[in-house]
Amino acid sequence: YALLNEDQSYLLLTYSRNSLKVRKLKVALVKAFREARANTSIVSSHYLPLYHALHDEIKHLAMRAEECGSSTPERIFHINANKALNAVMGIASGERSSLTIDQRLLLTTLMAVYRRALHSGLEAGNDHKEAARKAKTAALSYMESAGCLLVAA
Repeated sequence: YALLNEDQSYLLLTYSRNSLKVRKLKVALVKAFREARANTSIVSSHYLPLYHALHDEIKHLAMRAEECGSSTPERIFHINANKALNAVMGIASGERSSLTIDQRLLLTTLMAVYRRALHSGLEAGNDHKEAARKAKTAALSYMESAGCLLVAA
């Protein structure tokens, strides 16, 4: 087999005779590249900006923890937030790159819910543990209401 980019794949199929098998392959190829472009668009326009905003808020959480006497390194707070969101989504570590478009959009929304709740908790003067707990509860609540509609079969 050969690894081809989109243009190379279309060129190769253009040179192929239009048998039933080749026509099916052309349709599958067009759909696969369309889905890849959609995934890339979602990641760059929605997922990454919200991911960075979430982790900026988590820096504030780590600073609050330090103010409360915690010696936990900041990276642990980032890891815990990602684990919490993965748990809410029902996915394992390392599975985010294989999510469908619908699942990616749901994860992006959950990150926004988590970040907003975390921000509200910190603004209200909650300690780091309470703010993180409220953020996870908000994400779970969203998942149980609107989120389950997006992942239902």
